[in-house]
Amino acid sequence: MPITITGGATLTGGANIGTGGSPSPSPGPTDPNFSSVSFMFNGDGTNGADNNTFVDGSSNGYTVTENSSVIQGSFSPYSMPSGRAYTGSDGGSTYYNNDFNNYLSVSAGNFITTTTNYTLEAWAYWETAGTGVIINGMTSGNADRFYLSHVSNTYFFGDGDTNIISANVGPPATNTWIHYAVVKNGSTTKLYIDGVEEASTTSSLGTYTIATWQIGSRPSVSAGFPGYLSDVRVVNGTAVYTSAFTPNTSPLTAITNTSLLIQGQNSAIFDYTGKNNIDTVGDAQLDTAVKKYGTGSVKFDGTGDYLDIPGSEDFNFGSGDFTIEFWLNINSNNVTQAITDPRSSDNDNVPLVWVQGANGVVYYYTGGANKIVGTTQLATGQWYHVALARNGSTTTLYLDGSSEGSFTDNLTYIQPTTLKIGQRYTGTAFNLDGYLDDFRITKGLARYTANFTPPTAEFPTS
Repeated sequence: MPITITGGATLTGGANIGTGGSPSPSPGPTDPNFSSVSFMFNGDGTNGADNNTFVDGSSNGYTVTENSSVIQGSFSPYSMPSGRAYTGSDGGSTYYNNDFNNYLSVSAGNFITTTTNYTLEAWAYWETAGTGVIINGMTSGNADRFYLSHVSNTYFFGDGDTNIISANVGPPATNTWIHYAVVKNGSTTKLYIDGVEEASTTSSLGTYTIATWQIGSRPSVSAGFPGYLSDVRVVNGTAVYTSAFTPNTSPLTAITNTSLLIQGQNSAIFDYTGKNNIDTVGDAQLDTAVKKYGTGSVKFDGTGDYLDIPGSEDFNFGSGDFTIEFWLNINSNNVTQAITDPRSSDNDNVPLVWVQGANGVVYYYTGGANKIVGTTQLATGQWYHVALARNGSTTTLYLDGSSEGSFTDNLTYIQPTTLKIGQRYTGTAFNLDGYLDDFRITKGLARYTANFTPPTAEFPTS
């Protein structure tokens, strides 16, 4: 699902950015266990690039403004071929975390006129089945005049004065993608859910010209969206659907009369599995001058940079095997630095891999206690392969393929609400000052069960 970069983290790499800002994976060896990879990124891309620029995919190319924290990335409604890594052409999404302060806004002119035919559509992934606003349109006078939302068991489409559609069809299914379309065709306006007509009316909105869109929120009533949105498209002048239909199985395009298209595909640092979105916080970015493999790495400057990834089942290890691994290059070895921190409270059973400031070693912490403290002091400016692998009831921390220690692990790990990379979960301290490359989480598999030779090339992306 989604990832956030905070602070001065920087991605390093010179690979060309493809559709939606995502470089295509390089051909090379394959990973027979790629289907078990739940999260993976590297630093390939354009120097200084991050995930904080959102784009309008219509021919208008309007400026899209991020309000507070919206996370874009490779999680999308569209299936990728099995065993292949994500590319920008596979779609994307934006994540709002059920906070009405988190939304995208576009203010650039006359997007839609309510007296003409029009189509408003989007894919939505609800994490909870409560109140949610997919889109809200405002006039030049900042009045809410065009919104699609859900409250309790009912979908509403209206203009702030009147809901011309009230479809009491029950709560949305959670943790699955649902397609919505509101279509005005002549004197009739219909709501389609997953291509099925759920409501129809001959009532009309007032005569308004929508000048600003707010995606994922209706701030005037403190309502946000509890999850992800993808392919939010507004078509002014065309009724794209006039009867029941099968929703698209590949990303939408800017067809004739498209006035806005928000896809969430403009990530520089993205999850190759297509399962998560990443937020780059602060100055976290790509850096092409420092790298282990490929064309760059992700840079963190130690002053508030980190990546933020929404929690999901992909990080719920339970009592099963798992592997967390990455290449690490630090600028200082005498300060404590967070690398992974999926906690929401101090004693959560989640995996933390940090650098200890007292002696510059890597250590593993979970359940409120240090479980493994390494013995090798890290040098600055040097790349190290770090791996944490749980194999049955034994969890081992490896540095450059050699064990730094193990412990008997009978814990049941929980699903985190968020995964921070490069900062403590409280967001207040212990920022990473250095670089990460080839970061990979594998669920259900201990990739290393004894000392090993560290990878000699980039991780395979298929």
